[in-house]
Amino acid sequence: MVNWVIIAVLIIAVIALITFKNVRHKIFIFFLLLLFLFFYLSFSSFQSSGVNLKSAGGVFSAVKIYFSWLVDGLVNVKRIAGNVVNIDNLSFLNKTRGLK
Repeated sequence: MVNWVIIAVLIIAVIALITFKNVRHKIFIFFLLLLFLFFYLSFSSFQSSGVNLKSAGGVFSAVKIYFSWLVDGLVNVKRIAGNVVNIDNLSFLNKTRGLK
């Protein structure tokens, strides 16, 4: 039942995205759609992990798992961005152009 509600909300959001004329509104709806989809997919993973969301202890453990997963993802993004910044592109370009 819940999956059909999610699909209906996504279809309505896509139709709203198509009907808006202003680009700013389209971008806002698009990001809301992505955020909604992100939260739905991440919290649906708790159903398969066996976390009991009907008790307070289960909700607290789910929140701890979720935020630790989110923080680990952001740490990985920071690490990758730091590695990208440290790449020496000039030496590669100079080698391909035959410069020293």
